[in-house]
Amino acid sequence: MTSASRILADNQQSLSGLESTRLVVKAKAALTRNINILIGIATGALIIFMKSGFPIVFGIIAMSLLYYRYVRKYKKPFAHSYKEIFLQKIIKTIDPNLNYKPLSKISVYDFKQGQIYKNPIDRYSGEDLIEGKIGETSFRLSEIEASTVTEDKDGKSSVHTFFDGLYFIGGFNKNFKATTVVLPDFYEAKLGLFGQFLQNVGGKIDSRFEKIIRLEDPEFEKSFIVYSSDPVEARYILTPSLMKRILELKKLLSQNIALSFVNSEIHIAIKTKKDYFEPTVKTSLFDTGHIAEFIEDIQFSKYIIEELNLNTRIWA
Repeated sequence: MTSASRILADNQQSLSGLESTRLVVKAKAALTRNINILIGIATGALIIFMKSGFPIVFGIIAMSLLYYRYVRKYKKPFAHSYKEIFLQKIIKTIDPNLNYKPLSKISVYDFKQGQIYKNPIDRYSGEDLIEGKIGETSFRLSEIEASTVTEDKDGKSSVHTFFDGLYFIGGFNKNFKATTVVLPDFYEAKLGLFGQFLQNVGGKIDSRFEKIIRLEDPEFEKSFIVYSSDPVEARYILTPSLMKRILELKKLLSQNIALSFVNSEIHIAIKTKKDYFEPTVKTSLFDTGHIAEFIEDIQFSKYIIEELNLNTRIWA
């Protein structure tokens, strides 16, 4: 594996210009923070001591928001330059077969094809698309945020973000025609047999599928609920070995994951609050720890492919 120190040594010149930009953005961010602290103090004083203080308060808050947008105007180009100039080089150094497109994402069509979520998609955004081939497995991975917008009887809109995290699509090592969906099983994990009762009798069955598929691995059954359009193919896909690997992946990620098997591909949705591939303005760009974290993020797809043994070609 390429080391962070080697990447740093090979890219000193590129990073020097970006580091100067980072210091400018950091200074502006610090100034914004200090201004907001003063605004908070002034706001409290105006509310307490001046009956007519509210117009002034709102004026000060508006100025603060405008200044925040002014600082963001600098942060966004800095992040984009960092990705285009530096991350592109890191990715090609790690594996020339990988392509990185910072402003692209997995399409909403492909996201829907996975059938993991049945929520209507009213807002859809994403970035940091990595695609390519590792061993025998073609894949694509990006950050995705998908939301549903609802409106109450008074016409007030609210946004429900049902997925925010990493979405992975890769070629699977078996051919199949059915659709099989593996979702986190919150009911059985917490309520045991009573949770199963709620699933079957209490209307917790996904209306897209005829019934829940019961598997023989008790730990897997406790962690996941499985739906499929073909129970025979579901068991053909979810072998004891693969179920064990999925459980290991869940433990190692320490995140709730959901999967589906559609059109001979595997879809994996990983909910996470981490913002991947984003440079920080707080730490020097010459910090090897920061570069090592990027290398780990880039290797994420390889980690999934190896953990789930996707490179083993059943039909080779």
